[in-house]
Amino acid sequence: MRILLAVCFLSLGAPQAIAQLTVKEYQARMSPDDLNRVTMTKWYVKGLAEGMTWANINLTLRNSPPLFCLPDKLALGVDNFLDIIDRRVKQLKESGKKTDDTEVGIILLGGLEDTFPCPAK
Repeated sequence: MRILLAVCFLSLGAPQAIAQLTVKEYQARMSPDDLNRVTMTKWYVKGLAEGMTWANINLTLRNSPPLFCLPDKLALGVDNFLDIIDRRVKQLKESGKKTDDTEVGIILLGGLEDTFPCPAK
């Protein structure tokens, strides 16, 4: 239901729809000069994170190894996901990788995998 509301919010309230956001676009949208764009970007990231979490749960239900393993009693909010994205971008840039054209979803997934690795079985 929350994802449906987010989609409705983005499609009705946004002059520009966000399809796949690159790191360069993400960083421009997170500028505090336009709070509406910041809010829409946060909704986008929240939707990405929720989708990845549900996909991860689906993998475990199918007896496939999960991509990342969140601690049982940890509640994450959008600010946590934004921090994961920002730290992952910084880490990649420090290692010499160019990230401007990389999609934020790929960055978030890699960050979740790094931040919440699954124990070896």
